[in-house]
Amino acid sequence: AIDWGATRLLLGYRSERARYDARDTVDPAAPGFVFNTAAPATIAVQRARAWEAGAQHAFDPRWTGFARAARSFRLVNVDEIYENDAFFSAQFQMLRPQSAQTHEIGLRWNRAIVRLDDQVGTALDGSHRFTRFNPGIEFDLALSPALSLSAVYAETNRAPTPAELSCADEDAPCSLTNFFVGDPPLKQVVAKSWEIGASGYTSGPWKLNWLLSGYRTINENDIQFTASEIRGRAFFRNIGRT
Repeated sequence: AIDWGATRLLLGYRSERARYDARDTVDPAAPGFVFNTAAPATIAVQRARAWEAGAQHAFDPRWTGFARAARSFRLVNVDEIYENDAFFSAQFQMLRPQSAQTHEIGLRWNRAIVRLDDQVGTALDGSHRFTRFNPGIEFDLALSPALSLSAVYAETNRAPTPAELSCADEDAPCSLTNFFVGDPPLKQVVAKSWEIGASGYTSGPWKLNWLLSGYRTINENDIQFTASEIRGRAFFRNIGRT
């Protein structure tokens, strides 16, 4: 861990190597010995790596944002590689290391300042501040080495542009060539997104990697350029959800 003021960075790495020397012995005195055969000896080496990276920052005693991503693994146990094949003959079947990725909740704080300075007078002067905490959460679950599930929820925001802020009065609409007039402020746009998905692969003569995901995003206080009752004029406004 590295501490730098109110910020802490977390970094970690681990590598592991395992050597399997599997040998099978058949006991002639065991019941049913005539139907048993010893599995061929197998020697194999497996390597796996794990890592972790994260950061956290204390904005004040009440608010701390953090993010963490990590990869973990589990090497196969010796008793998991012993099995019978389709003809009931004993064999050692080496399995791949199992791995999983995890992500934790994060919190993001956005702050945008939009200033308009009138170079002729003061009618267009304005200062707008937009702040928001954007939470996000993601879950990843490795059901098996060949199948993983994920679910994500996140929020983002967009501050209105100077052109949108300067043409936001229904009573004083503007044309495309005359945007900049003093108008009321707009609300920032907030997008809330959900996503679920699954990924994996199929084994056999051909290996197929697949990914399936679906998502939905709802914009709150979306901004739209709306036609005015005055011909050739329009204005920007918040229209609610899209």
